[in-house]
Amino acid sequence: MMSQIVALPKTLENTLDALIAVNQESNGVIWTKRKGRINVCTSIFMTGIGDDSHVEANEERIRLVNVFLEKNPQYCFVKFHTHTYATIQKHGEYYAEHFSTGDIQGYQEQLQHNPDFLAMVVTPVKKLLYGRDNPELVVIADPKNFLQESAIIDLSVRIMARFLNINLDNFSAKKKK
Repeated sequence: MMSQIVALPKTLENTLDALIAVNQESNGVIWTKRKGRINVCTSIFMTGIGDDSHVEANEERIRLVNVFLEKNPQYCFVKFHTHTYATIQKHGEYYAEHFSTGDIQGYQEQLQHNPDFLAMVVTPVKKLLYGRDNPELVVIADPKNFLQESAIIDLSVRIMARFLNINLDNFSAKKKK
């Protein structure tokens, strides 16, 4: 079987890189549209903020992710989280280029339930992908209509959040000083 490819537009790569410059670890989903074995990334949705040892996703935001996917079956996701400069400084250079043992255990469990599951760890050095058959990350130029599609997804998520009484405000990370 051929491995999956995650096509990450440059704008989203820059957004992920900016998350490394905050004091807190973060996690979320990168919405994708699957075309054969290629997953074209379209937008990012944050689900959690934590510290260098643990990031817990907000339950309401996870519920929103699930509702979005249920209502929009044309989308999939890549689960992501960060290993920031502070994490690497505290826990060692190993985490700049490797998944933690806890990451791998959680991902293996998710792969048992969903063989197409994909995860990414964003570090100051690289972006690591995890999935079956060694998925490949390719950074691409922003596709035509990328900004419009991303804005439509973000608006759809906000509308669903309002309908579900989920407050998406007051959810931000603190920039590194």
